[in-house]
Amino acid sequence: MWSLATHHKIVDMLQSYLGADVQLYASQLHRKVSAGAHGHGGHAVPIHQDGDENVLTLWIALDDVDETNGGLRVLRGGHKYGRLPFQPVKTHAELSDAEYFSRYNVFRADVSKLLPSHAPLVSTRATQRNEGMYCYRLKAGGAAMHHPLLPHCSESNMSMDRDRRVIILRFMSGVIQEKEDVIQHWDGSTTFTRRAFPLTCTSVTT
Repeated sequence: MWSLATHHKIVDMLQSYLGADVQLYASQLHRKVSAGAHGHGGHAVPIHQDGDENVLTLWIALDDVDETNGGLRVLRGGHKYGRLPFQPVKTHAELSDAEYFSRYNVFRADVSKLLPSHAPLVSTRATQRNEGMYCYRLKAGGAAMHHPLLPHCSESNMSMDRDRRVIILRFMSGVIQEKEDVIQHWDGSTTFTRRAFPLTCTSVTT
């Protein structure tokens, strides 16, 4: 994971947006199993935003990804509107989902004023528009980087036999130094240490 995060092409791209000082502060390997294999296709992640403008997320596909197996969906141009308000919880079902995703600091954003009712949920290559949701379509090994304030979500993996595995790397700008924070687990049972690591190109072999 570290060799991937510090690859010179990734570091160059990050520095062009975040400046010379870049740190890796989160890494995640996420798998959405196919509905055909396991019957449910994993959780549908509500539309949300990430950190502030000093943060960038790199999304790397390990499998071919599209709208049928839980590809990431983004609200085109939504980052231009800044930090959005949270969507109020109105039902018991919504409360259950909100409690589950709050464990991961994911809170549903209110995009009702940005997403017209007639806008397509997902644009196709033939009908791409400057409104509505657009789904990533990536081959295995492909990658995409999105603005932290770009609203995004993903549906369950409803394919019959195609898992969706991705690596998610989150970076932030800042002074190059190692940083540690003691974080409490969401259920209050224990704590763990969170660290941010400076990136450099000195250890990368090209």
